[in-house]
Amino acid sequence: MAEPQRRAAVVRRSSCADSGPQAKRQRYTSDASIVVPTQRPGKILQVTLKNFMCHENLEIKLNESVNFITGENGSGKSAVLTAIMVGLGSRAKGTDRGSSLPALIRNGQSSAEVTVKLCNTGELAYKKDLYGDAIFVKRTIRKDGSSFSIKSAAGKKIASKGKDLEGILDALNIQTDNPITVLTQDTSKTFLFVNDPRKKYQLFLRATRLKHIMDDYESIDRNLRSAEDSLDTKREGLCEGEGEGLRS
Repeated sequence: MAEPQRRAAVVRRSSCADSGPQAKRQRYTSDASIVVPTQRPGKILQVTLKNFMCHENLEIKLNESVNFITGENGSGKSAVLTAIMVGLGSRAKGTDRGSSLPALIRNGQSSAEVTVKLCNTGELAYKKDLYGDAIFVKRTIRKDGSSFSIKSAAGKKIASKGKDLEGILDALNIQTDNPITVLTQDTSKTFLFVNDPRKKYQLFLRATRLKHIMDDYESIDRNLRSAEDSLDTKREGLCEGEGEGLRS
């Protein structure tokens, strides 16, 4: 019995007709109707660390395909992943590498910097007229806290608030707190070696974003109850005022 033929992905390179400086190569699957751009908005292009954990000064440029970071134990491979999470707004607790952000500053230094360069090309780019083809997110960590500086491809500072970063991450579908997106060492150990169904279910809730939705519903419910309590209090005050007016 003959083996079934395997359909391989096809890579089409730019032809002479589209070989200009603005032409971009696209990767085609076996189904010609599906096109996957090689540079998607939100893709990490570069990571720069200064005095972050064990790294004094490190710059990593990532290529279009799968990237591997190799090195001996203790050489700082996991620190790069931690830096990406922190640079894009994660708290220290979410990285499983420390209880506070100042703990991630390199020994003997007073501050640390993490800069993440994000691709911002294509139809789904975020405010391309404002940011251009790339977004630079820089987070500075000090002993007393941290701050953001979000710049355009031209180096112009556009924003500096955490809410601005959240808007960018939501638009580009970047989820640093999702264990499927970023699987830390501790989380992987929990998934592989812990036989507690409840913990695996918690991982499922986080991965599917159901936990995020549940938290939003709980927050909405709290706000609704608070608004109802405030409304009841004002109604009581209004009734008391009307009663005093009638007696007078």
